[in-house]
Amino acid sequence: MQIFVERTPEFNDWFEGLNLKDQLQIDSRIQRIRDHAHFGDPKVLGEGLAELRWKNGR
Repeated sequence: MQIFVERTPEFNDWFEGLNLKDQLQIDSRIQRIRDHAHFGDPKVLGEGLAELRWKNGR
């Protein structure tokens, strides 16, 4: 299964405001989703939408 991850302008604006450590953690998580379809423990919101949860509160 191949996963397509789209970065919206809103995401990019938010992402660019983060510090480098947080950016690297998020990039790593997105890469695991792309490469292995590993979402971790998402919260299903309905209608095919889910929210990624982070243990560190992000």
